[in-house]
Amino acid sequence: MNQKTQLKINRILDTLDVFNPISVRLILIGKNAAGAGSNGESRIPFIRGNNNSTLETLDARFLEIMRAQTALTIPDLSGSALFSGLNLLNTKAFFYALNTLNGYVGFIWIIFRMDQDDRLVKLTESLCEWILDELNATIQSNLTTQTLANTYVEFLDNLNAPAMIYIPATAMTAANVSFESIPQKKSFFNAFRAQIRGSRNFREIAAEFQFQLIDIAFPQGKNGYLFIFKTEAPRDRFTRFDTNALEYFQLLAQKTAANLSLLEQAETLAATLKDPYQKARRDLDRLIFLFKQNERHYRNFPQPNEGAIQKTNIADILREVVSDLRTVAAKKNISLRLEIEEIEGVIVQNGDILGDPWLLTLSAYNILDNAIRYSKTGSDPIRIALSFTKNDWILEISDSGPGISPVDLDSILDNDPPDKSAAERINGLDFVKYALRIHRGKIDIKSRLGEGTSVKLIVPID
Repeated sequence: MNQKTQLKINRILDTLDVFNPISVRLILIGKNAAGAGSNGESRIPFIRGNNNSTLETLDARFLEIMRAQTALTIPDLSGSALFSGLNLLNTKAFFYALNTLNGYVGFIWIIFRMDQDDRLVKLTESLCEWILDELNATIQSNLTTQTLANTYVEFLDNLNAPAMIYIPATAMTAANVSFESIPQKKSFFNAFRAQIRGSRNFREIAAEFQFQLIDIAFPQGKNGYLFIFKTEAPRDRFTRFDTNALEYFQLLAQKTAANLSLLEQAETLAATLKDPYQKARRDLDRLIFLFKQNERHYRNFPQPNEGAIQKTNIADILREVVSDLRTVAAKKNISLRLEIEEIEGVIVQNGDILGDPWLLTLSAYNILDNAIRYSKTGSDPIRIALSFTKNDWILEISDSGPGISPVDLDSILDNDPPDKSAAERINGLDFVKYALRIHRGKIDIKSRLGEGTSVKLIVPID
């Protein structure tokens, strides 16, 4: 449990002080903590009021009893043998089990005088719900982080890159299949554990185990380490990896983080915060969806055409890409105007085509990202228009940016394929042209300096 969550729980418990209870005891279960018992569990206590060894013994006993209970009331402690060592007269106790998304995590119990306001019990029940909201928010955050870590190393696996991620704050790790097969895995883990117990200076062992160490940030301020190991495995000569793909993934992760941070700053999940939560959930689902598209694309590389061709919907692809980039455009006070033509009698008026959804998604992202990137702040809206003919679908993205010089335009429209001996990483319009070759499409660019640029893709429907 992080310090921020502990601070919030302490503030919640402070609310009970106004009733002057004899003792308030919140006992949570910690996992794999120092001093944990044989079952790997330890106790994380939050104590208000009286405290002694007898109460601590009762904490341990009721931690097990409340696993099978929801709530429990002891109307007179002096009449119960369990509490005989407390020597408390005219007192009663209330117990409430805490069950989160991950199951039973502990309980809270309060000792108070018999003549005390019964509203204390109702308030405690409400505060327990509040505490559960905080604990569930932490769990959801950890799940988000673990999901991002897992999908990222899986993405690297598609590039034949053995990789592992370690996040110290939560002791999370994620590794891909390629990492599991490296010969130095066992010896690396021995050195890795030694570093965790010591200085955590992983760069000291980087040369020995031949890995690149990269600092990596996750939502809600969690930082980690990405280990990418060298491999001698031959790369498929057809592979073309767009360096802007990582920027796309980073954009979605940042959008998720921004919405989650709103929730993190809130004391409760008020109705007004459901929208950021839903947006964060959508962005995370979108990121996972793109990783899966990416994986399917790269798994197809042994085939000469390189494409993972399938029935897909180009209109849906454009809607998602425009949605992904609206926040980027908004930062420059630029609006995005999406126009999708619907023509009666055209078989693909709903946008269904044959294509590689990953290549088409990234192509649309590249063109629109360039239009936003090179447009001045406050420029006219960027127009994204999708239309159809009998045989083709046509995407045109127009901006009012600085334009492209005739010399540069000739270079961009050069249709020579990339040098096979050159680096495998390409980006921007080079990647778009590569994707168009896979889809038997063509690109047309019109631009005037100082007036803007229009990029048009013309692609067969099937």
